[in-house]
Amino acid sequence: MGTLNPTILAPEMSKALNAARPLRQRFNKTVLTPEILLYLFVTSPDLDANRVLQRLATERGFKLDEMARTAQTMAEMRDGRNASLDFQGDDGRPVALSDEMIVVLDEGHAIAQAAGEIYVGTAPALAAMSQRGRLHRGHAATLWHHPCGHDQPAGRCGRGPPRDQPGLGGAGQSGRAGACLSPRGPAATC
Repeated sequence: MGTLNPTILAPEMSKALNAARPLRQRFNKTVLTPEILLYLFVTSPDLDANRVLQRLATERGFKLDEMARTAQTMAEMRDGRNASLDFQGDDGRPVALSDEMIVVLDEGHAIAQAAGEIYVGTAPALAAMSQRGRLHRGHAATLWHHPCGHDQPAGRCGRGPPRDQPGLGGAGQSGRAGACLSPRGPAATC
């Protein structure tokens, strides 16, 4: 069994994966799944992903407590398949990751890199979950980062999603609403 390369994780994502360990046990799961991580994102106001979700809830009119219940149900119902890759916790103990969790982290890393970041944080992981269909339909949003460097909801600065990056909400994601990737919110000018 291998170990996840810790150099791809932002400190906040490492903190989130460590915080998800007791949730995995609470939900009586053998592996850490995206659904468990989503539940953590929805219920942890100190994470960037939660700030993105709070802003989306305000903009789109859904309630985070309802999303938390949905995420909890999803986490309870879904068993993941062991990817034979562990996250090494802060205490040195391994945490088994599901195959879909590996995909979320890998795609989140790609999203972060496309946004000029080096490490995968919770907001890019949330964006990857959105693209993978892990968010409930009523809460889903394609999350992306502006090519101009400012984080904006789609249409707010007139540029819209990048067209040359279909995996980030561009041409390959037609018909889906966009929202900024950053927890900082809309930039004043763009």
